[in-house]
Amino acid sequence: MKKIILLIIQSLTIVSIAFSDQPSQSNNSINEADPCNCWIERDSTWSVVPFTNGTAPDFRNDDGSVILPLPFGFCFYGEPFTGLYVNNNGNVSFNAPYSTYSSDSFPSQNFKMIAPFWADFDTRNLSSGVVYYKLSSSALIIQWDHCGYYDSLADKTNTFQLILTDGIDQLLDAGKNVSFCYRDMQWTTGSASGGSGGFGGNPATVGINKGDSISSIQIGRYDQPGLVYNGPYGGPAGIDMLDNQSYSFGLCDTSNFAPFLKYSELCDTLEICLGDTAEINFEFYSPEQGQTTSTAFNFFGMTGCSVSQNTPGNVALTSASIIGQTTNMGYHTISITATDNGIPQQSLTNYFVVHVKNVDASFTYAPSPAVLGVPVVFTATSTDNEYSIWDFGDGSPVDTGLSVSHIFSLAALFNVTHTAINTECRPVSSDQQVTVLFVGVEDLSSTIDVALSPNPTNGILILNSKDASSNYIIQISDIQGRIVLERKSVHANDQIDITEFDKGIYFYRISNEQGVRKGRVIKE
Repeated sequence: MKKIILLIIQSLTIVSIAFSDQPSQSNNSINEADPCNCWIERDSTWSVVPFTNGTAPDFRNDDGSVILPLPFGFCFYGEPFTGLYVNNNGNVSFNAPYSTYSSDSFPSQNFKMIAPFWADFDTRNLSSGVVYYKLSSSALIIQWDHCGYYDSLADKTNTFQLILTDGIDQLLDAGKNVSFCYRDMQWTTGSASGGSGGFGGNPATVGINKGDSISSIQIGRYDQPGLVYNGPYGGPAGIDMLDNQSYSFGLCDTSNFAPFLKYSELCDTLEICLGDTAEINFEFYSPEQGQTTSTAFNFFGMTGCSVSQNTPGNVALTSASIIGQTTNMGYHTISITATDNGIPQQSLTNYFVVHVKNVDASFTYAPSPAVLGVPVVFTATSTDNEYSIWDFGDGSPVDTGLSVSHIFSLAALFNVTHTAINTECRPVSSDQQVTVLFVGVEDLSSTIDVALSPNPTNGILILNSKDASSNYIIQISDIQGRIVLERKSVHANDQIDITEFDKGIYFYRISNEQGVRKGRVIKE
């Protein structure tokens, strides 16, 4: 039976996915590869691969190879290797170098090979990039960086990366020892392989081959631009399908292989706005031809989720619908498990995060009430807002920021509007009436035991005083400081009628020869 390991997630153009089971970095690792961003940036500790038919320092070549000893044991179909050949033509091999530039399909008895992209690379053009590597005690990384094709052409280039580990280094997930990672892929075929302008002719091969005519992993063969893909043996595919993708494998097993995941460039948290619906679609390929893979979602109690398609098969199709609801706002972890029917049965569970955003325009401000000439701090209460727009209603320019400070130049009642913005959601606005007083709390004082009640009032105020013989002067002002009522010779239990006043906050001043009482009263 032909062994073909392929599990692919496609159709993620609507959503973003972030997987929550990422490994931490080990002490002897080169650095950590995140499946959502698998590319590892080079630094000064990297070297150019010293191909034997190239010349230092760049070792530009066509069809070159070089042997690299490994300081760790690399497990390949159960067999340990402490060295390998790096071949310029997009692959590494064991036991022998390969200068073969026209790729073959897998499985094949002729090649013991790991091929992130087997094609006719030619880096002799000075506009082409070259091949780099970095080796640690437990991992090897090789990068073909903007490399051209035969015959010494660099109008199109390919960029991709291969990682090999001892299976323990946390550079890769537990149980994985191989990773393919792609950036911009622009060509498939050199002219010696029948290509023209980088396409056509003999297709390039992506996969892994044990060399026994049985065991292999073929992801696809590529001979054209575009996104066409018909599975590992469904005919040549479009090279753009590989852009910003990654695959990882555990190659030490010699029996049935578990399904594996192809990550998307949109690998990030699935962001859903309140009231919106996201559809996530997956295609899982069985590890071996003739096997059937089944899938299952686990929403871990998250509401608003449903499975809209679940079709087992050699290519299993599954999709889920997630609705942003008030009952599921915030962050949630959900998972999808792919299980084949091989012997022994194998499965792999991948977790990702769903964030239902609550874009909310509610806000607070302090001090409350506001005071003329004193800074007022306005703060958005939702943490899901990306930024805010504030209209203070006093004719001043709008301000932006999740928290802003504003000074009102007039004591009055202002309608402040806050608009909450998130680029993935609809803008939301809310209003609050903000009273700006001409006097602050610290200006309200009392040196005599007297007051007005009830407070709030519907219009009739009563002077409360234990001194029945005293005469008082009462002044009532509006929030702008204008005196709107003044009465003299007022005694205890006298009534003050403000039924004609508008609703709002008013200030009173009660005085006699013994002192002054200041306060606020609300007219309802």
